[in-house]
Amino acid sequence: MVCLAGLVGNNSIGYRHNFGKVGRAVRRSAGRLLQKIFIAPQRLYRVELKDNKFVDVLWGSPDVPRLRRCFGQIVRGLLFHDFGRAFEGQVHIHLAFLHLEAGNAKTFNDFLKKRLEMDLVDCPKLGSNPEVFYYQRSEPDEFGLFAYRLRFYGRVEVMAGVLPAASNPPANIIQKFIEGGIKTIVTLGPEEFEFN
Repeated sequence: MVCLAGLVGNNSIGYRHNFGKVGRAVRRSAGRLLQKIFIAPQRLYRVELKDNKFVDVLWGSPDVPRLRRCFGQIVRGLLFHDFGRAFEGQVHIHLAFLHLEAGNAKTFNDFLKKRLEMDLVDCPKLGSNPEVFYYQRSEPDEFGLFAYRLRFYGRVEVMAGVLPAASNPPANIIQKFIEGGIKTIVTLGPEEFEFN
């Protein structure tokens, strides 16, 4: 919640959580909580919204491995909820809400968002309080792989690729080209995504 609630662009519930629950937790910990959450030194900016009305903005790099572990556990919980048993296999987390500079990482992020948008077009939004959190799950493909999209506070998006232990996906030649530094263009509908 510390990393997600106060992100710029969230809905009003996220901001209320940030200035309420998160603010109290940070004050109670005398700032130590922020040192656990952010790996690089963070900077605090005070922005004036209008005459004598200010908001504090924190800029920093979150502990990405920690976030991936947390979201991985959330997805495993959803898998248990959806299928009624402990999931055996791999869960790959992609943090789509992080700011990415230009390059392969940004192109990959844009590609995943578009692909998931297409795969989830007819899938229901699940969750009892969608303004705080909802999720969608794609149908398994021919190899048994499927995806989850989690959305928090109307804006924060996390994607998860789910590979059940019984699945046997083929080698991904496109990934090999990209990793090898070979210029690669992936077409998805009318859009092209250029790597390298």
